[in-house]
Amino acid sequence: MRMLDRPRVRETYSAGRVLPLRVLLIDDDPLVLESFAELLRMYGHTVYAYRCGRAALRETRPYDLAITDYQLADATGVELAERLTCEHPGLPVVLMTGWGTATPIYPATIAGLLRKPADIQEIHQVLVRAYSNRPH
Repeated sequence: MRMLDRPRVRETYSAGRVLPLRVLLIDDDPLVLESFAELLRMYGHTVYAYRCGRAALRETRPYDLAITDYQLADATGVELAERLTCEHPGLPVVLMTGWGTATPIYPATIAGLLRKPADIQEIHQVLVRAYSNRPH
């Protein structure tokens, strides 16, 4: 796996273009997980997909960004985000929700929110914002 050149990635994301990222993706709905993972892969991202938070937390590989469902069978997305950011400081975490038009309450440490189903333009905007605003 090719390591990303961080300054180049930040510059590219600031310009609104997307370079390949290593994305941790967690959703307990297999159809959502696979379709979202395939969409991200089509745009050149490397995706590590998991159906539960526990399995995702056992992984120790480096990620550039995490995307997790708001409500998982074994945890909430907020709980998972807290654990991920403790174990991977500076990791941007984006929450996905299928809860209609209501905006769930989430802490400021969450880098973005995606509504399901999300179109590619919305996904692109959230990824750009989340990755370019991450702490260094």
